[in-house]
Amino acid sequence: MARRSESELEMNFEEFFPEAAEIFDFFYPEDDALRRKLLRHSIQVFRKASALANETDVPLDYMVLEMGAILHDVGIRRCDAPGICCHGDQPYMRHGLAGAEMLRAYGKVHGRDLEPLARICERHTGSGLTAQEIEQQHLPLPAQDFLPETPEEKLICLADKFFSKSGDMEEKTFEQVRRSMAKFGPGPLARFDALMDHFGLLALGRTRIVGTCKVEGWKMEESPFAGLKIGWLGLDGVVSEIEDETGRRRLDWEQQRETRFCARDERGVFFLEFEKFAGGIRFRSWADLRGKLPEKLTFSPLVFPAVAVDHTLFCGEKMGRCQAAVFPVEAEPAFAGRHFAALTRKGETVLLTTPLNQQLDNFFRGQGTGKLLLDLRCDFEFRHNDVSGQVGFDEITLRRGDGIELLEAYGEANAEVKRDFSVRPECGWNSWDYYRWTVTEDEVIENAEFIAADPVLRKHVKRIIVDDGWQYCYGEWEANPLFPGGMKKLADRLRKLGFKPGLWLAPSIVEPHCRIAQWDSDMLALSEGGQPCLGFRCMERYGFLLDPTVPKSRKFLEELFDRCAGMGYGYFKLDFLAFTLAAGQFHDRSVPRCRILRLLMESICKGVAGRAEILGCNYPFGSGNSFVDAVRVGGDIHSHWRSIKTNTVSVAGMFWANKRLWLNDPDFSLCRGVETSEDPDLRRLKPSYVYCPPASAFNPACAFDLAGTTLDEQKVLLSLVIIAGGAVNLSDKMSRLNETGLELARKVVSAESGFGGRPLDLFEHVLPIYWSQRLKRGGRLLVVNWEDEEREIPAGPVAALCGDAELRDFWTGKTEKCTGSAALAPHSCKLWEY
Repeated sequence: MARRSESELEMNFEEFFPEAAEIFDFFYPEDDALRRKLLRHSIQVFRKASALANETDVPLDYMVLEMGAILHDVGIRRCDAPGICCHGDQPYMRHGLAGAEMLRAYGKVHGRDLEPLARICERHTGSGLTAQEIEQQHLPLPAQDFLPETPEEKLICLADKFFSKSGDMEEKTFEQVRRSMAKFGPGPLARFDALMDHFGLLALGRTRIVGTCKVEGWKMEESPFAGLKIGWLGLDGVVSEIEDETGRRRLDWEQQRETRFCARDERGVFFLEFEKFAGGIRFRSWADLRGKLPEKLTFSPLVFPAVAVDHTLFCGEKMGRCQAAVFPVEAEPAFAGRHFAALTRKGETVLLTTPLNQQLDNFFRGQGTGKLLLDLRCDFEFRHNDVSGQVGFDEITLRRGDGIELLEAYGEANAEVKRDFSVRPECGWNSWDYYRWTVTEDEVIENAEFIAADPVLRKHVKRIIVDDGWQYCYGEWEANPLFPGGMKKLADRLRKLGFKPGLWLAPSIVEPHCRIAQWDSDMLALSEGGQPCLGFRCMERYGFLLDPTVPKSRKFLEELFDRCAGMGYGYFKLDFLAFTLAAGQFHDRSVPRCRILRLLMESICKGVAGRAEILGCNYPFGSGNSFVDAVRVGGDIHSHWRSIKTNTVSVAGMFWANKRLWLNDPDFSLCRGVETSEDPDLRRLKPSYVYCPPASAFNPACAFDLAGTTLDEQKVLLSLVIIAGGAVNLSDKMSRLNETGLELARKVVSAESGFGGRPLDLFEHVLPIYWSQRLKRGGRLLVVNWEDEEREIPAGPVAALCGDAELRDFWTGKTEKCTGSAALAPHSCKLWEY
């Protein structure tokens, strides 16, 4: 059909759409407001679908497309939506189902197969609906997937999104459609972009949004990123955006020099320049801001609309938050991280980085769908900041090459303080994972005495750390009745046994019954509205947050740690540090959020005055390595296979920091399990019942216990601890381990602490299979079978590293040769030394 205007198609509806008009007129015979509104909308969708069809090479049935576009909303007459002249009795969300029922009934009476049109009716809502969304949102629909599947269903679903039957009914822009879809969450937005990409229209939609724009009489003919390329990653489609309370909008750059650009916005003038160097591109940006900033402002100098990738790795902002994915992805994962995003395609990695020690909060974000990473962006955020004048943003650097080497170089370059890691790190024992809040003074001493009596353990375990459970409450750090002798006396007893005493604290958490919360609320961080807020929540415990921008709070922290170090504690495990940033805002609005924790850590280190080592747990990596000796990189480990797998993603993703910035702590080296303990209380402690409210149905997850690994699975966990080359901390009731369990403990603490381990296939899998580690002489190799079935794992990477050298099995001591493959049982590994 030749391109016709809306009015021409409406006036000659029966002539141009004879088959569709016959059905349409059957259901809408009266020339009333509802018919006129629906007819206009249907023709708008038809014209848009036709225009999109002209831009794609996907084969289409044009008769189905035409009739589907005209009849896709035929069911609205049965729905209750007075705003668009509908006065039926069904919820509007059911208009697609209603239309499908009407068409199927019409087809049955008139002997016509209208099933393709009925499917279009019931599958065009939003970008399609999943059964999970229907259940979670309690939508008035059957709990099943209503997703467009045929090309015609998909194209009409797309075209419909550009129009509304309310308001002025004018066509929306591509950007407006995406913002509208984003309100319903990342899933619907990702499906919309995937539909656009299916027809090859995603770049077209972006281009038409971007277009060209005049800036003070100047017209820019192309993006400042046009022609830029780093490895396989082209930047031609990249744009820059700014977002505030009014929404997200594009910045239009004016060229000042060959590689420098500026853009004017109501918030000020933004500047961008780039520099090419061997193997990469460096972007610098800054802004001259004017007036009072909104409570949240985001500047995104680089936004990639769509990138085809094989693998992605996003660095988390704290322990356990790294995200890895192999593409195509089945779900639609949302990625969010800080410091770097690694994109791999055809074996080559492009690493996007910002400095570890950030001057302003910045994030890498993206949305996975199918083979694509959508809306990949680097965001710089102002949140509750009172700043004006010139502000500099952290550099963004893009490098290509071997991903492992790129990350190791990143770690070297981001060390504020160069530490000496030549001395073997001390091993420790920690009370938490076995005892949790049941820990007592007597139990701590019992374990210390057991370790001191074992000839192997006492040689290597040098620290005893009392974890959460010793204190009266978070915020009042005094011994509770389970520690009747007090914490100084306990430290003295541990030192006499030959150990360095360690103590757990959550320095920024203040529970509601703490005296600070009652009497000194001026020390607390604030809500969005400016009042002290319960920003901490963990295992259903709640707490306020100390505000480190308040001098009184900093003085409290300095005095607290001076007192604890003075009692003889030479090691502090500081927990829940990142929760400090969960507050809505802080008293001093001149401090960027990424600098807040540095104030807290400066006060603690001033109090410690060099008398103790510090482990940062839940420590934001962007706070740098000046204040910490070790940092937790893995999430909370448990003696369960699922937990081991989950933890490994972040242990692998942060390998580059170990012994470059600090000592990586992968969490506890657990030795207890069903085959390694003689413990009647092995499964007695049930920590997850706190998640079981009175009205809940039976939830098996709430019956979670603290021991469930097989011997092979425990060897995988401990092998990862060893080859990572970081902190080693036992956390079992040592006297309840059987001889097999004790032998595991002895081996892991006595193993040589090598250099930081390398996950060799980090950029191929979510869970690396091959790991290597250099020792002072020789090295280690680890091969893991993560699957639930036996596997023959090729030994090529092993042979490439060790050649013809004999391999010694770490766990059995047997010597063997590297063959073509390694036969591994489910959930097992081989840890070799050579």
